[in-house]
Amino acid sequence: MRLPLTPPLDTRDGVSAKNARLTNCLKEVKKSGEKAVVRPGLVLDAQASGVGNGLVVFNSQLVSVYGATLGFGVVEGTDGWASDANVFTNVGFNTCYGNGLFYFVDFSGNFYKATGLTDLTEMTAVDTATYITSKNLAAGGGLVCYISGSSDSGNSADVKWSDDDGATWNFEPDAIGPIDSYADEVALFYTGTLFYASVLDNGSGEASTWSSTDCVTWTKRGDIIDIDHYAVSFCVGLGYLYALGPSGECAYSTNNGTSWTAHPTLDATRDVGSMVLSNSTLVAVGHIGGTPYVYRSTDGITFSETNIFSVVGVIGTGILSLASGNLILITDSNYYASTDDGVTWALQADTIGGNTLKSAYGGGYTMASDATNMNVYILGAETSGSIPALATITGDYYDFAQSPI
Repeated sequence: MRLPLTPPLDTRDGVSAKNARLTNCLKEVKKSGEKAVVRPGLVLDAQASGVGNGLVVFNSQLVSVYGATLGFGVVEGTDGWASDANVFTNVGFNTCYGNGLFYFVDFSGNFYKATGLTDLTEMTAVDTATYITSKNLAAGGGLVCYISGSSDSGNSADVKWSDDDGATWNFEPDAIGPIDSYADEVALFYTGTLFYASVLDNGSGEASTWSSTDCVTWTKRGDIIDIDHYAVSFCVGLGYLYALGPSGECAYSTNNGTSWTAHPTLDATRDVGSMVLSNSTLVAVGHIGGTPYVYRSTDGITFSETNIFSVVGVIGTGILSLASGNLILITDSNYYASTDDGVTWALQADTIGGNTLKSAYGGGYTMASDATNMNVYILGAETSGSIPALATITGDYYDFAQSPI
């Protein structure tokens, strides 16, 4: 292939503006000296002009330019949710992430593990009692912990745990208690060092909180506000452990749950449904008098309030932090994404599940199960996924020959 030649530049022809820039060239050394040689198809530079614009070859792989960041793959969340129908034996019940894996339990107590849709694997069933309304999972430190309620002996909450990702289960009957009757509602959370459980006694109506490092021995902790308050979910962030109650009230602890303080702002009138840590900001979703709000804090105590009715229109049922640092707000059948720690939200094209969606994230993926069907959903699937950044471009233009990677 021959390329058209241009006349040589000559400063003596009286024409100004001689500046020129030659790109896509190689330096070749010949006897006559060094030459700049154009090779058709060779790309040695990248122009950052938007998400996904520009492909360059690096280490025999195509590299995309995303704004000012170079990386493989595509941005998490841009391709929407992928799903696999009827993967569970019964409707999905709970989901968690830990130990580098996603774990699921369905309504019948069947147990599954996965890193993505293509390798969802059914393991040994953890429970067979469909009458139990609380089937809670938490994972970390090489263990998977499951609290379901009570065995036939009553007067306690039973615990099962696995150290081989659900291939086998160890049974710890009556591990949490004693309590007057049986555990009617249970919330379970792994703080990073402790498994933390909140249990409601069906008989007395009183609540208690417990912690364990090994899922075998459980230590009773302080009451969340008082014995009438229990947690439906927990969150850790900015030096605090938070407990969210069934009426939307929030309490926090600075000593791993030994004592609790009712939050001065996030009380039942804010009706907080869920809370996550997004980068260095705590973001919670709730409503005031039926109007949806997002609450944000950078110190863990002082929360700003943002009315999101004009965007969302209905009360959010959950908020989820993605591995990419973005947020997802789930409503009854839609989800909204935020890339600025909950300041602004945008409706996404896909619809996923319903208001009983249970979600978790990790390893660059977000996976969810739905208590209204037997499907599993994934965001950032094998065909998409998050971007491991190669380098950050300091300007709009960067020559690969000079890049730091």
